[in-house]
Amino acid sequence: MSQTTTSPGPTALEFVHLELVHHDPVAAYEFLRDSLGAERVEKEIADYISNTFGVVGEHVKVGNIVFQIFTPGPSLPSWHTQLHEHGPSVHNVTFFVNDVETVKQRMLGKGATEIIDTHVLFHEIGLGDGPSRLLVMDAREQTGLRFELCPTVPGWNPYPGRTDTTPPTNTDQPTAQALLHLEIVHPDPEAVFEFLSDCLGAERVEKEISANLEKAFGFGPILHAKVGNIVFQILKPPPTILGQPTSWYEELEERGPGVHNVTFYVDDVEAVKQRMVSMGATALIDMDVPFHEFGMGEAPTRLLVMDAREQTGLRFEMVQPIDGWTPYPTKPESTKN
Repeated sequence: MSQTTTSPGPTALEFVHLELVHHDPVAAYEFLRDSLGAERVEKEIADYISNTFGVVGEHVKVGNIVFQIFTPGPSLPSWHTQLHEHGPSVHNVTFFVNDVETVKQRMLGKGATEIIDTHVLFHEIGLGDGPSRLLVMDAREQTGLRFELCPTVPGWNPYPGRTDTTPPTNTDQPTAQALLHLEIVHPDPEAVFEFLSDCLGAERVEKEISANLEKAFGFGPILHAKVGNIVFQILKPPPTILGQPTSWYEELEERGPGVHNVTFYVDDVEAVKQRMVSMGATALIDMDVPFHEFGMGEAPTRLLVMDAREQTGLRFEMVQPIDGWTPYPTKPESTKN
């Protein structure tokens, strides 16, 4: 009797970058450099994209992930509209996937809409042997996100999966170390996970951490989903936390499902705060969280949330490394599917 094997469904393989629209990408880079030790990377790719699409942009490594930051023109209407209607902000997340067409059909079947389906000539700068298909889907209603998707491009090695990176050489400033997760607000986290699971092979992870966060803050429901080799934290926020209004709830009420913040391990929370405040960002939360009561660390952990949307398009949630919480991009199994 012959044995058949089931081919994998559509799967996100690797996170490539977080795509931000901003009026001044150089200023955004300088903020990230001075507050989080960011470095310019992938210059040849950034230059090619700038020349091809007529944009001004930067590729910036923050911790172990890349932000693509650029100023779009009218020729990129989705990006252009995002910047002019919402200001500096996240436009999309970008992933390598195993089957672009199947992902597209799955997403269309669940109500997402196509923004772009084209081919990009990355092979002209030595990446791959021919044009690469590039698909951008709007799934904000379903997940709070737009997705930019392409098959793996030979020669383009995304940073979360790389082992050849080194810490910034300037040790006189605070540094982002690793991405913990991308934090998304949505009225129905379970529906978001179902979409991500069916379209991109997402898996539930960090279940105990999710449960502990619900207990500590009253978030509910909350879940952690691994998509490719990074984690999305998806939550339905309450109006208040510890009696205080929350920007998570305001974000969902005012703008609908979307990215609230990125969360990083940093080497010095206080130094990051002082740098960001000096450059115009504002503190939203600065408090100690009793993660140690749930077996993570030996004492309360300082949690800092800064609003730097004007400067970078993002809010940042930051903690120093916590024993028992290992970010997925650094885990060996995170690149297996």
